[in-house]
Amino acid sequence: TYDTSPAAERRRAEVGDAAGAAVRLEVKPWRTVGAVRDLRRLRSECAARPGLLRSAVGVGRPGEVYFLALWADASGVAALLESPAVAKLHDRLGERFWAIHWVPENEFGQWDGLRVRRERVRRTLAMSPAAAALGDDPPGPGPGVSWRRGADARRRR
Repeated sequence: TYDTSPAAERRRAEVGDAAGAAVRLEVKPWRTVGAVRDLRRLRSECAARPGLLRSAVGVGRPGEVYFLALWADASGVAALLESPAVAKLHDRLGERFWAIHWVPENEFGQWDGLRVRRERVRRTLAMSPAAAALGDDPPGPGPGVSWRRGADARRRR
């Protein structure tokens, strides 16, 4: 199958251990501005952590607010999803809170000129010779998606 083919493995290796996160808040339409503030605060917290490549906050429609973040590795996403700020939003919104940890399988686009493949090459060039000699990236969760939603999300982890 394609998933186990050399081409698929090569595409996965190109993006390395990059990962993303998306957070969605569903609120009453008149509370949209407050939800944007909440996610902008979350974005500011993420900006202070190493490894954040890009992030954005946006409104899908009144009452539906999103936060998207792209990280150099999955540890940034894990730190975000396990942060006190995310736990507080989850506790407050319950089923109206949704978050996803995205592990890229390949790259077919760019974000304001950023390509994960190029960023990975830059990070590899900046590695010490000893770290580069280790070869392959450390094992990660692999391609696919893990998700959290609603009140029972913590029990699924």
